[in-house]
Amino acid sequence: AVKNGNGNIVSNVTLSPDPVVRARYAGCVPINIFGNGSPSKAAYDYVSKVSRYSVKQNMDIVNADFSGDAFTLPAGPVSFAVGAEYRRQKLNETSNTDPSKPIDLTGLRTNVQTFVLQYNSTNVGTAFGNQNVKEAFGEVAVPLLKDVTLVKSLDLNAAFRYTDYSTSGGVNTWKIGLSYVPIDDLRFRLTKSRDIRAPTLFELYAGQQASRSNVVDLHTNTNGNVISYTQGNPKLVPEKGDTLTAGVIWQPSFFRGFSASVDYYQIKINDAIGTLSNDQIQQQCEASACTGITCAAIVRPLPFSDRSVANFPSSFAAIPFNQAKQTVEGVDYEVGYTLPIGKMIFDEATVDLRVIGTHLAHYLVQSQAGGVVIESNNSVNPGTSNNVKDRINFKAGYQDGPFRLDVQARYYGPAFRTQTVGVVYAVNDVKSITYVDVTVKYKFKVNNGGVEAFFTVNNLFDPTPPIMANAQPGQGYPTNQAVYDVIGRYYTTGLRFTF
Repeated sequence: AVKNGNGNIVSNVTLSPDPVVRARYAGCVPINIFGNGSPSKAAYDYVSKVSRYSVKQNMDIVNADFSGDAFTLPAGPVSFAVGAEYRRQKLNETSNTDPSKPIDLTGLRTNVQTFVLQYNSTNVGTAFGNQNVKEAFGEVAVPLLKDVTLVKSLDLNAAFRYTDYSTSGGVNTWKIGLSYVPIDDLRFRLTKSRDIRAPTLFELYAGQQASRSNVVDLHTNTNGNVISYTQGNPKLVPEKGDTLTAGVIWQPSFFRGFSASVDYYQIKINDAIGTLSNDQIQQQCEASACTGITCAAIVRPLPFSDRSVANFPSSFAAIPFNQAKQTVEGVDYEVGYTLPIGKMIFDEATVDLRVIGTHLAHYLVQSQAGGVVIESNNSVNPGTSNNVKDRINFKAGYQDGPFRLDVQARYYGPAFRTQTVGVVYAVNDVKSITYVDVTVKYKFKVNNGGVEAFFTVNNLFDPTPPIMANAQPGQGYPTNQAVYDVIGRYYTTGLRFTF
């Protein structure tokens, strides 16, 4: 902004002797951010543009299946199912914004060291992609034994599926399971399976989006502003997972209304599809000494060997890719009890008690073959604390005719927090926290229907979430919003109608 010959404040570019430059920035108005009414409407209109995009996804499906009983064994009939399916999927994303094309700064006096985005927010690139999928499957259920010594029932179930993706080729999946009931009160179950998750059309073909973010660069030990890109990756292949589950269910006949179950699970995923954060991209690249695949996502002006400030990255590319390995292991458990307590105010009343919990023993992520294995909830192999080890939900309900009261307590156990390279937090321990929710309901009968009035208080005692400050100071919540409540106590009330 400069003064022209008349002493008025104007944009310097409007005084350029080059008519091409003046035409490029026609209508340019300097912005004054101070005082009432600032900036002016003309200045705001010049720097504001409308971003529009449209996404259309089409899927055509043809399938057929057949099921029935093949023959009968002494323990019962052998059931089967076979089928096939063909799917055609298409993604078409149009947009009037293109974050890959920066503003042309020719003719401007500016101190911008890198390029600027024409649409700094809500920018979406164009994308198009299609995929054909062919599948065939078969399933069988075989009763092996029934009503013999120490075997009330023993059943086998198995399944196989072949899937052919036009983008990545064929893949086999299967499952085999056993269910064993030695007595009426007890049932054991065991399942082993190979499963897949194919990449979505967005993961394959999503258009480029860009945003600015503040980054602490581990390589140059510098804090600065960079462009972060996200987009699809058409080279993705399906994830492959091997799952083992084993559990037991107990429903004692001498203790009516009571049930309990415990299940062990282990899931090992190869070629896991994931998108790393800027910090994780850096950590993996630094740990590999610039030999890992994540290093390609960091654009620097100079060779990796240069650790000077001049080699601060100009951009990051957060692109989904097939990570080498991911392992999750733990135990799920559930205990429930329904207790009749007789005639109360309105009718025969009952009390329902239920505890559902999970213990996460391991959550390992290895983003590339031979790379660093990050444990997300274990201090032995430090990682991030997105996954606490123990989560427990306790629910108590009281039902008396049209009246019901529910109280729920949600417990999140302690966690350990640190990083693998370059950043270590002074306080690594994240404290446990419990949230309490209360709901009251009452049903009114109206003719053949009814009206249910309800009132809920979520996070009744409003505890402060554990402080988990980021390595980069800023305006964000200093906690993990994916796990902890950042809203506080809030109330919901309403009516539900039944006709």
